[in-house]
Amino acid sequence: MNDPLAKLQAALDTCETWPCDYCFKFIAKSDELGPLLELFEGFAVSLRESAGGKYTSLTVQAVMQSSDEVLAVYRKAAEHPGIISL
Repeated sequence: MNDPLAKLQAALDTCETWPCDYCFKFIAKSDELGPLLELFEGFAVSLRESAGGKYTSLTVQAVMQSSDEVLAVYRKAAEHPGIISL
């Protein structure tokens, strides 16, 4: 089985010292932000709406304990269609 996040995990393990402050970035339709906001409840979240208001970008600063924890967040976000990870 080929994990699409394996390269990211290898890069994180090479470049980061854990725990570390990690910045997540996502884009979602403005009316479908609920799942993302629930996923990051308790974290420092910054929202920015697109000029037309149809999309919103979400930036999250969070202290992560390991690359496994980072990948778990990306996998959980991927469960919701229409959410784009940057």
